Amino acid sequence: MIPQWSLPQPVLLSLADHCSDPCYCGVLGTEAECPPNPSLDTLSGSSSDLGAALAEVGGLDLQLTQLRSQPRIELPAVLSQVDGTRACAGVVRPTMAITFSVLRRRIGMRSRHPSVLSERLHLPVGTRIGLVLFASDADLEDLWTRRIGWVERIVQLRPSFVVAPDFSVWAGDHALATRYNIVRSLRFMDLLQSRGLTVVPHFYWANDRDLADIASWLQSNHPEAFAIDLQCLTGRVSAFLAELTWLREQITAPAHLLASGWDVGPRLERLRRVWPNLSTTRNYVPEVAKHVAVTRTANGRLYRQQVDELPRVLLERRLAMAETWMNNPLADATAS
Repeated sequence: MIPQWSLPQPVLLSLADHCSDPCYCGVLGTEAECPPNPSLDTLSGSSSDLGAALAEVGGLDLQLTQLRSQPRIELPAVLSQVDGTRACAGVVRPTMAITFSVLRRRIGMRSRHPSVLSERLHLPVGTRIGLVLFASDADLEDLWTRRIGWVERIVQLRPSFVVAPDFSVWAGDHALATRYNIVRSLRFMDLLQSRGLTVVPHFYWANDRDLADIASWLQSNHPEAFAIDLQCLTGRVSAFLAELTWLREQITAPAHLLASGWDVGPRLERLRRVWPNLSTTRNYVPEVAKHVAVTRTANGRLYRQQVDELPRVLLERRLAMAETWMNNPLADATAS
């Protein structure tokens, strides 16, 4: 049964030019309040379509979406990403992954010849494949706008599990816009659950209220795993890790964390010290396709150089390096 919130909705309310008191976000009168002149592509209290947007997601309460009973999710220490190209030929793990950006570009929503992900990625039958719904903002807006069609396509492809979308959440953006994207990810997860798919929620936050509500959701829903996409987090690492430390302290039985985007090295080691039950995933394919090899220096940094070796050989080596590191992380957490 498709959740009612996911279907086209009438405009339930109009809040143009004003917000209710207390504000939907709980930040009225604070620095996170909607700016007086928000950008046109950002939801705010003065957006003409605010009522429709809130109706579309059923409001901003995270707890409206609850995690349903589902099969266990077995995440390896390194979740290997592939795209079905020659760069990945012969690279096989029991559990692998594909991102939405790759799926949209290489597989698409429609196909004349229905096939499952293992066939499309040229992987052995029985390979567990996770679909990680991470992509550019433009791709994710298409995922949301055509969500009914995309979910039906995902059902046809039969992934072993699906990681919820990473709609953009930026610290410094006003609270309504970031909260809306946090909620959209959860509501999309609800839609996946309604079609019987096994899901991994994705969370990121932009202010203290979001972080507290995410902690409450994790504590009450007890997911086996959740994901955080870190590929755009280059600064404020120490602040993020402090917030993540607080988050873990609020949860009785912390879930397994799937961290996306960071390569092996000092930052990932610091993350692992905060959240020991950790898996990582990163797309190495574009790099190895350009014949780039990576070695680790004595201080744990990565050194890249151009080589004359096959991409699939380089990919196998990169994954083996990451797997070895995740199983035996070096004590380089003090590096920045």
